Amino acid sequence: MLGYPRERFEESGARDGAAFAAMTDGPRTPWIEWYDDDKVRELFGPGFRLEWSRNFGASGTEFNWFELTKVADGGR
Repeated sequence: MLGYPRERFEESGARDGAAFAAMTDGPRTPWIEWYDDDKVRELFGPGFRLEWSRNFGASGTEFNWFELTKVADGGR
């Protein structure tokens, strides 16, 4: 999964996801979320395992990448 890091959101000074969207993907973008490991785990739930993540790009906070694996038993 490709996303925007929490650090980029915080550095931007955006008040919310709508303001952050205008700064990242343009003024007509309705909403952008930032992601970190905990938020990705919550988003995908117990049926997926977060294998690794990393921030990259300008100053190391432009984008982030998460690699997840679907758990065969659904996390039970």
